[in-house]
Amino acid sequence: MNSIQSLSLTASGVRLYRNGFRVLPYGEATDDWTKVDRRWSSDSGVINVPLSNKNLFGFVEIQDPTGMLFEETSSREGLIENEAFNELSDFVHKSLVAARQRLASALTRFKKRRNADVLENDTEKESSINEKLDFLDKMINDSVANLNSDNQIDRNKRFYEGKQIVHELRGQLEELSMLRVLAGLGLSIGEFTHEIKQYRPSIYGQIHQLLLMSLPEEAINRVNKIKYNFDNLFVYTDYFRKTITQNLDRRVESIDILEVIDDFRRIIEKDADQFGIKFDIVARSFDVTIIPMHRSEWSSILYNLYSNAKKAIVRAKRDIGTIRIVVGSLNDDTVVIDFEDNGDGIPLKNWERVFEAFFTTTSPASFDAPTDEQMVGTGLGLKIVKDIIVYYKGKIYLVPPEENFSTCFRIELPKQ
Repeated sequence: MNSIQSLSLTASGVRLYRNGFRVLPYGEATDDWTKVDRRWSSDSGVINVPLSNKNLFGFVEIQDPTGMLFEETSSREGLIENEAFNELSDFVHKSLVAARQRLASALTRFKKRRNADVLENDTEKESSINEKLDFLDKMINDSVANLNSDNQIDRNKRFYEGKQIVHELRGQLEELSMLRVLAGLGLSIGEFTHEIKQYRPSIYGQIHQLLLMSLPEEAINRVNKIKYNFDNLFVYTDYFRKTITQNLDRRVESIDILEVIDDFRRIIEKDADQFGIKFDIVARSFDVTIIPMHRSEWSSILYNLYSNAKKAIVRAKRDIGTIRIVVGSLNDDTVVIDFEDNGDGIPLKNWERVFEAFFTTTSPASFDAPTDEQMVGTGLGLKIVKDIIVYYKGKIYLVPPEENFSTCFRIELPKQ
């Protein structure tokens, strides 16, 4: 590691070669032509794959013998930042972000399936919980070694059962670390929604004053469009503020699924209209009150499924997008919710993987994309949804969709 760190001082970065010759200053220590440092220098660290130029070793080679696409500057230091260069920079940036996402997904899967008795190179024993797990691990080794049993199969069984418990606890500890980061993000969202409501009276007051003025028709249309956009913004901030307020109350309550979904439909109605998406709710049973849960958890479930469906519909370029939620009863003990959309679908080979942490099919955002676009596609949404549902002894999985739909998530939860 020391050798690699030393090498990173002189040889790291993504270098650029044109027609076999290196082009400076791309790949130098102070150069950030791939825009990874600019975007990820303040990354929250949810994905434990550091993406920065000092951690990259590589090059990009372009062939342009006639100089039709990539032109050198008059000082012969770098290339003219024309359309071709900007496309190249954006492509390399997206490729690096996608690689980072795949590394995170692979690391997560590796941690899950490694044997519990494999020794870890654990250089970070800062947490007292980790120290307790190490102590528990040692106790299991000692107790099994001293077990007064001639049955080797019995000894092995107890040994691996104990090791599996330690392994599961370590996995839960990693999840808690991730949740602390997400909790911090939630606090930031709560502060944002609290602050922004103070601007609502002023914004609508100014819009009202503008509409009272003698404006041309085109200007009036633009002001009404601004009001429409602010309506959408405040609908979402009200939704998040309500969700956070509900989360402060730690009590759980029985949930009428149809009531919760209908509330959600009213919240996202304007956003769905903006994207040309038709939102349907089909009730095949009205006995759909499930076991007590936090209402805020249903906000997370529905919003994650909706945002995934919306992105799939946009990618499919549908003239009319459709999201349908079908609510019914599987039997006297179980409520079933089917969440369907007519987007671009999910390949069968990914049906199980979509619930893994950091696995995503969303294309990376450009380095100059708005912050909200950069936030999507982290690959945590469906994992959080599954964790919530499994905690309440439910299930979520993909099933073949009905006619005219391409994706169907099925949720099963115990009735009250």
